Amino acid sequence: MIINKKDWNNYLNKRELVKIYGKSQDSYIFAVGYMIADLGQYYIFEVVDDIGSLDSYVLYKKTEIEKLVCNDSHTRMFDFYIDYLKKQDEYDRLNLQKVYNDIPHNDIITLLDYCCNCGFYVTIAESENEYEETVKIISVDTQKVLIDQTEYCKDHNLMDEVRSEPIKIDDILTLDIISKENFLYEQYLKQKNS
Repeated sequence: MIINKKDWNNYLNKRELVKIYGKSQDSYIFAVGYMIADLGQYYIFEVVDDIGSLDSYVLYKKTEIEKLVCNDSHTRMFDFYIDYLKKQDEYDRLNLQKVYNDIPHNDIITLLDYCCNCGFYVTIAESENEYEETVKIISVDTQKVLIDQTEYCKDHNLMDEVRSEPIKIDDILTLDIISKENFLYEQYLKQKNS
């Protein structure tokens, strides 16, 4: 069932699984998750992977969301997957929920500032770029985010793709605040730099 846009807030913290379709993605691409926070121009979703385990906490710009769908055969199947994994204590093996719960999410500036101060790597999709970029935030003000991609690109053999110009906060369409991939990369860096 497609959720009427005026009813989206009714799904906030309801723990009802939704499919999130983005305007900038192909019509068959979507994420599956729970709407858990409203930050004015943004929603935060707890997103699951393709087997139903916790994958990430993702900030979506409301204007970037094409539609939300719930209670279809796909979400019902994922409800089962998630329940099964939770019973096996396999839903959140990396304890991402604990990391997320420590993040203040009053507004996007506070959230970005926290990620900066903690040295988190985040993945950002913006309106000016068709690709997602994983970056370390090094500074935040009310208009833009200064980033560093050097170490990430070096470790991933992507040195020809290093970006250094700031990202305008208004251009952020999605932001993976905490994800399995970025969390594991941060653990790798701790080991590498110790």
